[in-house]
Amino acid sequence: MSIKSFIQITLHSLFDVKKHLYWVLFLIALGIGALFFMITYANTIRIETFRRFHSEGSNLFSLIKRPGSGPIGRAQNQRLTLSAAQYLSYDSDFILGAAPEIQLSQTVTFRDMSFAAFVSGIQENFFSVHNLKLHSGRRFSGFDETKPFCLLGHRVYERLLERYSDNILGQPIHLERNIFRVIGVLAPSKGSESEYSIDETIFVPFFSLMQYTQNGEISKITLKANPNRPIPDVTDYIKASLERYLGDASIYEINNQQIFLQTIASQANRFSFILGIVGSIALITGTVGLLKIIIHINQSRSNSLKLLANSGVESRYIKLQLIFEPLFLALLGGLIGVLLGLLIAHIVLGVYNWVPVYSVKTYCFCLAVAGILGLLIGLYPALSIFRYRK
Repeated sequence: MSIKSFIQITLHSLFDVKKHLYWVLFLIALGIGALFFMITYANTIRIETFRRFHSEGSNLFSLIKRPGSGPIGRAQNQRLTLSAAQYLSYDSDFILGAAPEIQLSQTVTFRDMSFAAFVSGIQENFFSVHNLKLHSGRRFSGFDETKPFCLLGHRVYERLLERYSDNILGQPIHLERNIFRVIGVLAPSKGSESEYSIDETIFVPFFSLMQYTQNGEISKITLKANPNRPIPDVTDYIKASLERYLGDASIYEINNQQIFLQTIASQANRFSFILGIVGSIALITGTVGLLKIIIHINQSRSNSLKLLANSGVESRYIKLQLIFEPLFLALLGGLIGVLLGLLIAHIVLGVYNWVPVYSVKTYCFCLAVAGILGLLIGLYPALSIFRYRK
């Protein structure tokens, strides 16, 4: 029997219960949609946190361009520059240091090993602003501004060390088509343990990256504030300085790490709680409903199944049909759920002006959950098929 035949028999069998089926599909889709959104939301938070902050510190502020910001002011015609970073840190009563940075996602190759990683172009003062320590080697100096050197985040270093036990310092590493030489390894950071943290980043001199990339725009400026100044006063100072320098600060976000992370944690907990309850109830109810539909269908056609078994149709085809029906329906509900999750993510994350981070793993995981539920539902009637034989 072909897949087409399985689908035709399934659709014919479900015609009598289509009203109940619509409700069951909606519940499964709602549960899968909630799961898809929670995973996408968590991935987006990790990316957004990385865009703003590398390391811990309540006195750290970040200045980044709003994602997707359009021509809404004079600042659209100006970019963040090194001069802007120097201007923002002019008054030491408010700002003790400014660390501009270029952030890129690139393919990294070391010998015969390739993987994706974040690459950041930084200056020497980056280390003091973030209070970073070295594990081995040395860090950049003012003499290394245009040299093809790089520093490895600690987990990047450990990943390479697992495969290559010899000394990695001094070895060449390819960032896309460009070759850099490893001169140091950073000590483990005290920041986020996510895959987008400073430990998963490769750092190169600012001007070296400017030479090798077409996108030389500063992605972020991290500001180290005077700890004796209240957060609102520092925020007002940064905004006023930016407006004086660029003429317009409306397309830039000014974030304090402590406030941002507290806000994000509160939002994440709220979304997880609400969607976790709604999604779990919907998925459980939908699964039970689908099981009832399958049992009802099989009971109503028990004579037909007996007739097929007695007429010589191989039991494996009957088993496959009984497994295929709930699997097909569960995957259909899962596909609708993924589309629903995409819509929810686009609306909710759009409110925060964030760019949703979608992953192939998320799609596969959500569909796999739906498929496993459908497979489990179909196992009982399939294993009971022997009672239809002589």
